[in-house]
Amino acid sequence: MSLVARCRETRKTLAIVGIVAVTILLAVTIASPAALQLEQRPRQVQDTFRIGLERWPSSPASEQSWIGYRIGMLEGLSFREQHLNQDALARLLSEDASQLPEIRPCGFKVQYSDPFGRFAIGVSHPDLARRIACLRGVVAYLLRQPMNEFDFRAAHIENAYGNRMGFSSLAYAQQLALLEIYQKGSPLFQLHSVGARDFAALEFDDFARWLRRSREKRLISFNGNRALLEAVGLPVPDPMVIRPVASLDSPRVPGGVLSFEGDAIGVPGLIMVKLAENDPSSVDRQAAQRLGCIGNDEEPRHGLNPGGSAISHVSCEVYDWYGEVWLSLAVLKSDTASDQDFCRQVPELIGDPIVAAFVRSTPEGKNGLYVLLPRRCEVQR
Repeated sequence: MSLVARCRETRKTLAIVGIVAVTILLAVTIASPAALQLEQRPRQVQDTFRIGLERWPSSPASEQSWIGYRIGMLEGLSFREQHLNQDALARLLSEDASQLPEIRPCGFKVQYSDPFGRFAIGVSHPDLARRIACLRGVVAYLLRQPMNEFDFRAAHIENAYGNRMGFSSLAYAQQLALLEIYQKGSPLFQLHSVGARDFAALEFDDFARWLRRSREKRLISFNGNRALLEAVGLPVPDPMVIRPVASLDSPRVPGGVLSFEGDAIGVPGLIMVKLAENDPSSVDRQAAQRLGCIGNDEEPRHGLNPGGSAISHVSCEVYDWYGEVWLSLAVLKSDTASDQDFCRQVPELIGDPIVAAFVRSTPEGKNGLYVLLPRRCEVQR
């Protein structure tokens, strides 16, 4: 099982903050063009996504059935625009489609998948025939349902940001950090720079135009268990036909010490380590466990014991952002510590033997290591 799949929730040491506060911060920080905590973001673990598509639907005794849908990129559209519109559609599915007579009898959910533009839709009901009927209703909604502005506004599209992000201040801090790490204008910079304010500002006419064009060009496709797709009346994808996938390849600034705005949401320091995309567990697992990143009920996570008095706590999480896997150490400041001591002691953490061993075991080593500090530390540096 990969490191990402085994990652567990931190012990709630970080303060929970409102989405609105982060939205304002993002708006001030970047002025334009989102991502989520692993356990709180239902779409992010790809193993879960595959199980949802393959194992659950194939079991007649299961009370849940899942299929996936993918939305291709419109030519000439930016990643930012595509992200806003496809997540707005996912929000409409959750809020509006679930109220339709043909879908209401089933429990219904939409999950996000890390491959950009992919989602999963699941229905639950004791009767398989009813689940199939509900899925037909969902498919009809995606492909043919006329949209109106009243339903668009009633769905509170601005909440699409929270649906994807969850409510972890560490997740928001990572988003802010990645805005400093990825070069401006790159695909991943565009995706991470979308906030709730951008969803709130999305015009219905723009969304309706995007959806109409996506339908006309047949950019919405489905995948999953063959028998279930056929029962719903969907074509089974031909494995020999390769659909073009928009590249998210995004250059990063060189590894080192950067400044970010995490202090405003309660995470003043952050250490980010880039892991391998295809094999996130190809690291020093003993070091990862000692950092508190992995463990199970029989293996309690120890965590890092900061030696500096300016640091009150360090917690570890692993995130899969659109296929890019990062480990992060959130560093909290002691109430009585000075800014000078905190700005000095956070970078010193990368010299800790456990952290150093983990970084050495990653594919990029120090090239994929970033230390994020409050901007006020720039004066001291």
